[in-house]
Amino acid sequence: MVFLALAAGIAGADGEPIALVWSPGLASPDSPDWVGLHRLAGGQIGLLPEAGMREGGEIRQIDTYDPDALYMLISPPDRATLERGELPVQWARALGIDGAPDAGVLRGLRFLCSDGVQSLVRLPESLRGVLREPGGRVQELPRPREVELRTAPPAPPPVGARDAELWQALANAANSDRLFADLDYLSTTLQTRYYSTPEMDLACEYVLAEFEALGLTAYFDPFTYHGHELKNVVGVTLGSVDPAQIYIVCGHLDSISPEGETLAPGAEDNGSGSAAVLEAARLLASLPCDYTIYFICFSAEEQGLVGSEHFASQAAAEGLDIRAVLNLDMVAYHEPQGDDLWVEGFYDGVPSVWLMDLVQANAETYADLLVYRYEGNGWGSDHVPFHEYGYPAVLSIDNEWYNYPCYHQTCDTVDWLDANLWRSITATNAVSVAQLAQVQASVGTLDGKTVLPGGGDLADVSLHLVGTGYAERTSAADGYFVWNAIFPGTYTLVAEKLAYETVTEEVTITGGETTTVELVLEPVGSDVADAVPGNPHVRLQIMPSSVVDDVAIRLDLPAPAEGRLVVYGADGRLVGTPLRWAAHLQGAHTLTWRTRHTDGTLVPAGLYWVRWEEVGHSISKRFVVVR
Repeated sequence: MVFLALAAGIAGADGEPIALVWSPGLASPDSPDWVGLHRLAGGQIGLLPEAGMREGGEIRQIDTYDPDALYMLISPPDRATLERGELPVQWARALGIDGAPDAGVLRGLRFLCSDGVQSLVRLPESLRGVLREPGGRVQELPRPREVELRTAPPAPPPVGARDAELWQALANAANSDRLFADLDYLSTTLQTRYYSTPEMDLACEYVLAEFEALGLTAYFDPFTYHGHELKNVVGVTLGSVDPAQIYIVCGHLDSISPEGETLAPGAEDNGSGSAAVLEAARLLASLPCDYTIYFICFSAEEQGLVGSEHFASQAAAEGLDIRAVLNLDMVAYHEPQGDDLWVEGFYDGVPSVWLMDLVQANAETYADLLVYRYEGNGWGSDHVPFHEYGYPAVLSIDNEWYNYPCYHQTCDTVDWLDANLWRSITATNAVSVAQLAQVQASVGTLDGKTVLPGGGDLADVSLHLVGTGYAERTSAADGYFVWNAIFPGTYTLVAEKLAYETVTEEVTITGGETTTVELVLEPVGSDVADAVPGNPHVRLQIMPSSVVDDVAIRLDLPAPAEGRLVVYGADGRLVGTPLRWAAHLQGAHTLTWRTRHTDGTLVPAGLYWVRWEEVGHSISKRFVVVR
C-alpha cells in the first residue's frame, strides 16, 4: 500500500505556517518534511514548514498554504481569459454572470506558477461557485490527505515482435468512415450532449445500442449529480483466462458550450473520443481475449470528472482489479506543425510510466504518429479519478488541444476534424488495449478479380478498403488484386475506374482464411440505380472516394440539362462550387475540385458530398478528405 502524509503532520506543535512551494526539479526535494502535491513539467508543487525555508534557495515559496483556499489548475485558454479580466464562459455560467464581471469578482486572483500548460492559480472566494460547473481542463490542486492506494500491479511483459503483423493489421483496420458515422448522430443529429439534456439521454441510448449490437455485455452505470439522474455507458467483453483482470478504454460522452442546453455539438470535445471508444469496441468485441476489456463512455466530465469519479470510486469499493485505463479526450484536431499525439500519465503515487511507454511505442510503430510526452502529472480529464484510486491511467489527446479555436464553443463541429489523425489515435489505443488484454486473433487474406463484361483494359482499377489504413490496390493486367494480412472483420470494398460505374461490396475477413471476390464494373450509363428523378440518365462519379488534395468529378449528362455542381460539408454547409449554374449542359464532363474554400484555404479533413442540383432534383456522392 502507498500512503500520503497529512499536511498537519509536517506542521510544528505550535501550528507554524506551512509554505506552498515550487521546486524546479523533477526529483523530490531532499527534506523529510516534503509533501508533494502535484508535478508539472519542469518542477513540483508541494508543502514545507515555513520555518524550514532557506533564503535564496532554488525552492520558492509561492503562497502560505491554506487548506480551505481555492487552488486550481487551469489550461492556457482559461489563463489567457482571466488575464484579460474576463471569466471563462463556464465559470461565468456557474456564477450567473452575463458579460464582463465586476471589478471586485476577480480581486484577489493570484497566478502562482506555470509550466506553460498547467497554471496554478489561487481563486478569490468570489469564485468559489465555479466548483459547481467548472468546464474546461481544470481541477483542484490535489490536497495532502492520508489515502490508502492499491499496490500497483506489475507491468505486463513487453509484446513480442512475432505479433507485429497482427498489431499493424489491427491499426490499419480502424475505420474513419465509422468514426464519422457515429459523430454524424452524436454531434450533428444531436445538437447538444450537455449533461442534463434529453439529447444526452439519447446519446447514452445510442452508445448502449451499439455495444449491445456488438454482443458486449452492456449496461448503464447510474449516478446522481445536482438532482439529475445521469449514467455512464459500459460495454464488457470477458476474458477467458483471468476475467477478474480488467483493462479499460474510455472517453467522455457529454459536451459543453455557452449555450449548452440547446447547442453544444462537441465534435472534437469529446465526440471524437467517444466515437474512438465505439470503434475500438467494433474492432475487438467479437474476438476472444485472455483478460477482460471495459469500453466506457462517461457522463458529466465537463462538470468536474463526475461520471469517471463515480465509476472509479465504485470500482475501488468493490475491489475491481483494473490493471490499466486508456482515456481518449479530444483526439481529432490537427495542426500540421509539431507533434501529433500528446501522451499524459502520472509519475507520483501509482505511476503509469510503463503505460505511457506502451502507448507511445504503439503510436510510433503502428500509426506513424509523432508523440509528445508530457512531463507533468495528468490532470483535467477522466484518467485522473482512476489514478487517485490507485489504478494506472493514461490520456491520449491531440497535440494542439489548447489551440483548438472552437474549444467549448458552439462552433465545435465535425468540419474541424482530421480523419487521418483521428483514425490513427483510435488505432493506437485499440492496439494498446488489445495487447494488454491479450486478444487472440490471426490475420486473413482478401484476393479477387475485376471484370469488365464489355471488354476493355482490366488494369488500373483502383481498389480501396474504405476508411481504413490499408494501402490502395490497383488491379493487374489480368484484373487480379490481393491484400495480405487483414485484421478479421467486415469491410467496404470499392472498385473505381473512370467511365465505369463504381462497385461497392461488403466483404468479411476471417482470421487464417482467404476471402475471394469478383467485381463486375459496368460502363457508365448501363445502370440507373443512382438516377435523378425526371432525368434518369444523369451519372455522377467521384475518383477516388478518399482524397488528400484534388478530387476528380465525372458528370455525364446524355440529355440537355440545367443545373450546378456543388460540394457540401458534413454539417450541410456549402464549401465549393466546381461548376456554377449552367443551362443546356450536355455530354460527359470531368471537373476537378481542389479541396479548398473560395479564399484558397484548404478545407479540413472529413466527410463531404458532391451534389449535382437541377430544379426539383439532385444526385449526391460521398467522399472523404484526409490530411
